[in-house]
Amino acid sequence: MSRTKTTTDARRRRVNHGACPPEGGTWRLRPRRVVSPGRSRSLCGSLCLCVCVVSVSARAAGTKVWEVRTTAELAEGKLDGAIVTARGEIRTGWLLEKTKVEADAVWCLLPDGQGGTLIGTGNKGELFRLVPAVVPAEEGAKPPGGPQALRVAETKALAITVLRPGPDGGVLVGTAPEGRIFIFKDGKLTEFAKLEAKYVWDLAVAPDGTVYAATGGLMQEEEKGKEKEEKEEKKKAGSGDAAGSGLYRISDGKAELWFKSKEPNLIALALGDNDVVYAGSGEKGLLFRVTGKDAASVVYDFNENEVRAIIVRRLVGETGLVIACNAAKSKGGASSAPAGGSGEAEAPGKDKKSPAPAMPSKEPMD
Repeated sequence: MSRTKTTTDARRRRVNHGACPPEGGTWRLRPRRVVSPGRSRSLCGSLCLCVCVVSVSARAAGTKVWEVRTTAELAEGKLDGAIVTARGEIRTGWLLEKTKVEADAVWCLLPDGQGGTLIGTGNKGELFRLVPAVVPAEEGAKPPGGPQALRVAETKALAITVLRPGPDGGVLVGTAPEGRIFIFKDGKLTEFAKLEAKYVWDLAVAPDGTVYAATGGLMQEEEKGKEKEEKEEKKKAGSGDAAGSGLYRISDGKAELWFKSKEPNLIALALGDNDVVYAGSGEKGLLFRVTGKDAASVVYDFNENEVRAIIVRRLVGETGLVIACNAAKSKGGASSAPAGGSGEAEAPGKDKKSPAPAMPSKEPMD
């Protein structure tokens, strides 16, 4: 058998998949045409926010075709930006690039619905927007420098911990450690609610516009009535953290503590049918089902310490939950690692400890 190659590009490609053409068949490869939207970097100057995308560019590189008749011949090359399907089809693959974000840490992402991506960061609580690169319309125009992360708002909090689509087309912005929630809309940031909790870990919006917030570090009663200066002193001294976590319900501009838990943090939310709210905790790995004010029950007690994410799955004839859990090591151990949990419930009262979700160590810089 022979191989015919008609190309000016002498690069050879290899496939490590077991896919191969039928005997006597032919592999036909055509050039990929890819435009990358972005380079993104953050996390203390050395960690990176990576954006993976595939798209088609209008700039062609010329026709490049070669034929390979056996798997052995194809294995001599290397896949670069291409994938091979189980049917032996070669298609455009993923291209990974990075874009610098001028922040110490990236906490969360949310598509903005306009082709960009909102980025919640610390340790200054700044909101960025990742703007994709645009192919010049004029012939001969200089290509842009690639995607950019532009600073669009500052919350003056330590960190933006969660971004969620909000009511009336805005974006909900949850922060820590002062329990403030903002609305970002039309390029402006306005305060939506101030909760009596330090950390806002998750947000969910009901069809009627009611907002639910999963929080941690509820303020102690004796701390709530004190002057602002005293609160600041207690914060600097590391005291006044407090007693458990809470699920807040925010409607018509009023925030109400809907359910209080002894767990230090509620970190995941999902909305069910008939105003049911599911909340996951961050120390004992409990899944709560909240049906009304102060009306909650433990649906499941997981082996893992954290119920990190919850999705309600609605199928024909049934409704279920998809739940992500982590098994964090006890104090003094390494950082949390994903668990290979058994999916079995543990008996109440087990000795199970884990640190609360970590906040950045730095204070906000002036």
